Amino acid sequence: MNSTFFGNLSQNFLSLLEKNDEHNVIIETGEDSHPFRAHTSVLCCRCPQLYDELKNVKENTKNIRIVKKPNISTKVFDIVIKDDLTLLQNFYNDIILRKPEVIFDSGDFKKLDEATLASILKRDDLQLEETKIWNHLIEWGIARTPDLPEDVNKWKNKDFDALKERLKLCLPHIRFFQIPIENISPYKQILDPQLWIDIWSKSNMVPDLQIVSSILPPRNILSKQTLVENVSNIMTNEHIAEIASWIDKKESPYKITENPYELKLLLRKDGKNFSINDFWKSCNREQNLIVILKVRETNEILGGYNPIGWSIPSDDWHYAKTYGSFIFSLKNGNMKRSILSKVKHAKAAIINNRDYGPRFGATDLSMYVGPRRELLYFCRQQNYEKPIRNSAQNFDISHIEVFKISKNSRTETSNKLCA
Repeated sequence: MNSTFFGNLSQNFLSLLEKNDEHNVIIETGEDSHPFRAHTSVLCCRCPQLYDELKNVKENTKNIRIVKKPNISTKVFDIVIKDDLTLLQNFYNDIILRKPEVIFDSGDFKKLDEATLASILKRDDLQLEETKIWNHLIEWGIARTPDLPEDVNKWKNKDFDALKERLKLCLPHIRFFQIPIENISPYKQILDPQLWIDIWSKSNMVPDLQIVSSILPPRNILSKQTLVENVSNIMTNEHIAEIASWIDKKESPYKITENPYELKLLLRKDGKNFSINDFWKSCNREQNLIVILKVRETNEILGGYNPIGWSIPSDDWHYAKTYGSFIFSLKNGNMKRSILSKVKHAKAAIINNRDYGPRFGATDLSMYVGPRRELLYFCRQQNYEKPIRNSAQNFDISHIEVFKISKNSRTETSNKLCA
């Protein structure tokens, strides 16, 4: 019995979360009372504490128990209940970026394994001064290296060698030339001899000594006012920066701290409560729109960018021409690489139809009202360069978001200063 069996079993088990006809619990989270439909069998394993709390909640006339949790983030609860480790990693990456003290000042900091710590230290956008990072690293290394004397002045060569061995994965990611030499000198023996010579010569401004060691760039430390907040419950900041780079036709993605755009939320709904009227009410005649869909069964993240927007037509429907739109599938879970599909036939890039929601191309990414007034979603490549799904079958969504994207105030101010 292999791991594939258990993976499929787990996925089947979690499908109880998505099927309305199977749920007997509704958990309303966040300030918007976002509903999660679940079954007590799932909660027994995923959220034992909540499961115990349910015992004191009476069922309504439909045999459903409703629990309100306004203080629990919808995004966090979605991660916990579905146990999506990719989402969890992305969520914590954003926390580390904005609030590194959550990690470095934690009582469990010294319990981090070296590989995890190294993956944090390698980030150019880690929002912590290099001196503090160095001090924390030394503190971690000493705590994880047994039998070191408390006074570093009493250390022997074997003690420095032991600490150097402990920190071998982390030391290459320290920006030594951004740290005062007095903070480094007590532990100079754990450094490569040439690196120490270069640090010393740079600190003492010795003109005749050429620096041989590689110099890592300073970290991109931002003010509190410029730190990036994640505005989406579906996308990460990395996703948003990637979309921004596509809009600007950049060959490589923006760093999340250098993204020149900001998003304004126009619409956020779960799939079961979303209607075409919701879309037109929130998005009619708006421009520069990003539509994000999360596929219910697979957790795929699909979407598109429309610079000209949609408008309710006076007749049944009509095409709108643009060369700037594109559709995409974002890396997530088993999706290791994002797919960008640019418009191929500009005259059919966007379709406006009052019975449809956002529609890219004739069939490339579309939602429409079916014969039973149900919403149907599909991706069938036609007017854009490539398909963004492996399947052309209809699919259902768990969530939808629509954002208006524009240059942020920092970029506009910078452009005015440079003009």
